[in-house]
Amino acid sequence: MVIAYQGCLRSASGVHSSVWSMDSALLNALARIDTQNRYLLFNYGAKSSDIADRLANPHAPNFSVFTPRLPQRIVHWAEDRLGWDPRGWLLRRRGACLLHISEQIYPAPTRFPSIVTFHDLMPELYPQWSDPDIRRIMRINARRAMHLITVSECTKRDLIRVYGVPEEKVTAIPLGLDHGIFRPLPEQDRFGLAQRLGLPSRFIVCVGPFTPRKNFEVVLQAYPRWREIVPDLALVFVGDPTPYRARLESIVSERGLARVLFVGKVSDEELAGIYSLAQALVHPTRYEGFGRPVLEAMACGCPAVAFATSSVPEVAADAALLAAGDDAQELAALVASLLKDPALRQKKSASGIARAKRFTWEQTARRHLEVYRRFGGG
Repeated sequence: MVIAYQGCLRSASGVHSSVWSMDSALLNALARIDTQNRYLLFNYGAKSSDIADRLANPHAPNFSVFTPRLPQRIVHWAEDRLGWDPRGWLLRRRGACLLHISEQIYPAPTRFPSIVTFHDLMPELYPQWSDPDIRRIMRINARRAMHLITVSECTKRDLIRVYGVPEEKVTAIPLGLDHGIFRPLPEQDRFGLAQRLGLPSRFIVCVGPFTPRKNFEVVLQAYPRWREIVPDLALVFVGDPTPYRARLESIVSERGLARVLFVGKVSDEELAGIYSLAQALVHPTRYEGFGRPVLEAMACGCPAVAFATSSVPEVAADAALLAAGDDAQELAALVASLLKDPALRQKKSASGIARAKRFTWEQTARRHLEVYRRFGGG
């Protein structure tokens, strides 16, 4: 069976998104567990040679790259306006029987059998924070694709409710985690990381990306209360600068909040170290398609405190402290309880590590392979 995989692209400078990282992890896991099927790493654009270098690629013997020189605008116009299927025609010539599109922002072809992964339904649920064109493509995918994959049961429910697709058309497959990276940082390495990143001795961490749905104003509101319990406590925000981050920085300045540090983009290894050093992760998000920061923090032994919204409860279960709905007072109280009670913090640290071990890329890859065999005939 030849499976075409249309992944997302990292930038020409090498910067990549979280979805690119997920592509890379999934494809590497598939390369480890499946040597029988062939995989055709696929994308297209006006400069095909440039695209080939920007795809995630495990460089395994049964993986090859196919990046035809096709301007996306023209391809999508031919599919939408004329009903043509140029991608399907090209993929069939390469022997492919199935196309997996790993991100919902790429439209499914008109007639070629396709599977599309939905990471969330934020463009539908929170249109004020989203691109209308992405919302249009998502609706096309819900209609055209043979099958849909979601990264959580929550996103599956949202997809069925919003688009009215039958339940049997959707399979929820949780994401995995690289436990070689996201694990408690050895004691001998902690001081060096703290020195290199300028981290304080005791801090709470919040992890971006910095978008309004992350709801970090709740953290800034509760922070003075937490400092009454631990006077030398600091607050560390991790993530690239955005207009929303600038707004948070303005709030910090206006309120005169001390010991608040904004750290830019860090590597996964550095992020794992930050989790390991933190007193807790606070994640007051309004909506998540999956909730990677909660899983990453738990794997590193960092207790997580979050709102019990969207997909967070199915990732965290009882290993994290979850506040009902969007109750900011309860969230603040849960963080305070961790700061006051070292035994509770140790308990949640241990249960978080145990919970996170259930999420592996090998298991995620096996679930994908089951879907490929079901719809590709392999």
